Amino acid sequence: MKLLGLLDSFKIKNSLKGQSILFKKFSSIKSFLFIFFLCLLSFFNMCEEMVPILQLEKAPLEFTDVTVRDSLISDTTQLIDPKLGSSKLLLTGNNNEVNAYSLLRFDNFNTLPDTVDSIVCVTLKLLSSTEIPYDTVSSTNVGISISLLKSDIESNWSEDSSSGRDFSLEGFNLTKLRDTTFSSNDTIEFVLPDSIISFWRDSLVTNYGIIIQLIKPAENTMVSFYSRQNSSKSPILEVEYLMEGDTVTTKKSFYPTADLSILNFYQTDLDSKYLLMSNGQSLRSFLKFDLSNIITDKNWVIAEALLHLKVDTLQMKGYGDNIHFYVNLLDSVVDWSSSEYIPDPNNIETGAYVSEGDTSLTLRINKTIQQYTSGYRKNFGIVLWVSPSTLDISVLSLFSSSHQNPNKRPYLEILAMKEK
Repeated sequence: MKLLGLLDSFKIKNSLKGQSILFKKFSSIKSFLFIFFLCLLSFFNMCEEMVPILQLEKAPLEFTDVTVRDSLISDTTQLIDPKLGSSKLLLTGNNNEVNAYSLLRFDNFNTLPDTVDSIVCVTLKLLSSTEIPYDTVSSTNVGISISLLKSDIESNWSEDSSSGRDFSLEGFNLTKLRDTTFSSNDTIEFVLPDSIISFWRDSLVTNYGIIIQLIKPAENTMVSFYSRQNSSKSPILEVEYLMEGDTVTTKKSFYPTADLSILNFYQTDLDSKYLLMSNGQSLRSFLKFDLSNIITDKNWVIAEALLHLKVDTLQMKGYGDNIHFYVNLLDSVVDWSSSEYIPDPNNIETGAYVSEGDTSLTLRINKTIQQYTSGYRKNFGIVLWVSPSTLDISVLSLFSSSHQNPNKRPYLEILAMKEK
């Protein structure tokens, strides 16, 4: 308990940025702890009436520092079905990594009065975003089209379960409704046929909604629109109608009941030399350190535990924004391979962000290693996963413990101490 008290009084600066750790040399930490302990004893020695003089004959602490390298590290990347229904953006376009289009569905027209005489005007409004840099030379006059989805198939798409791996436009009939050009931060308006409300409201056929596509499948063009998860910028369907006997129209706004980007990545093969994280492909990575023969005495206090990771800058795709990722502890050996496992956002151990151009980062995981070595928690490993706020088509790539270059592999540095 005395050691824990000393350790708690010494806080090492550690920002969210993975590389920003004040002390990386364990010798500095050893010196600080030793000098601090001596100063504390000297202070008590000055208070002779209150505290007996303690003769210091030997150092009160002993230290051990170890490095856990690839032979004691196991890791893997898991590819599961993505769940993109909570995404803040709808993506449409093509680039070197992915082809994308967006789906929207409005099916809450039962709030229209039964006494509606006629539909006067139907307008779909979309707000474009600048959160995805355009890859084209100019960001103006990007053309998109809106088409009605029709099909005889029985099942429908869902933003909670559909993705590029289980949804295809094959089997659907597309009826073009409108097209237009726009630039970034535009509010795009499509005037749709008046009959579309009756089709969706009264028809016995399934309402599959509409699809947003580029007018031409231009290469290296990716555009974005705010989804219904942005309440102030959500897509809106404005319906203007006449009631029976009225001469003045009434306008009512409808919001999507579902919207979703369908992302089809060109490269889906996993290479064991890399640890990958992505929302769009639903990639997450796992790490485990074999500490069974490293620190066997439960009395050791973990003064510092630094996990060093190298970034694969060639495969990382950040689209001009930081990629945020988090670390959670696994609760079971099953979590390592189960596609049903979902990291709990309320039990995050640590986190970091990576910017394009970063080549390495260091995570301070003292608490995690202390739980393992003290026996408070079984060591099932950790999971690294991308924050939902990270853009769906971004990919974070780290070098794994099986990479051919040993200097790029992850490793863990541990400094522990205990009373003599």
